[in-house]
Amino acid sequence: ATGTLPRSGGLTATLNATYAPGKLTVTAQRDAGWQAPSLFIDGMDDVDFGKPALTVRGDSLVATAPVTDNCCRLYASDAADAGV
Repeated sequence: ATGTLPRSGGLTATLNATYAPGKLTVTAQRDAGWQAPSLFIDGMDDVDFGKPALTVRGDSLVATAPVTDNCCRLYASDAADAGV
């Protein structure tokens, strides 16, 4: 699920988010530039967000965070391990 972006008002000129399997990317522009940016992600049931990697170029910020959907993790096993 994705929240509502961009929010009305705030300190950014533009704010966008995209999701690809395993990765959330947030891009933002701020006319005053970025001095010490950070990204705060609201948690969701059955979803884990990793520490975002932040890249700043002038007034643009790109934040990429790994995403794990706990309900759909794949596991490999061998029947011999289970004693079957």
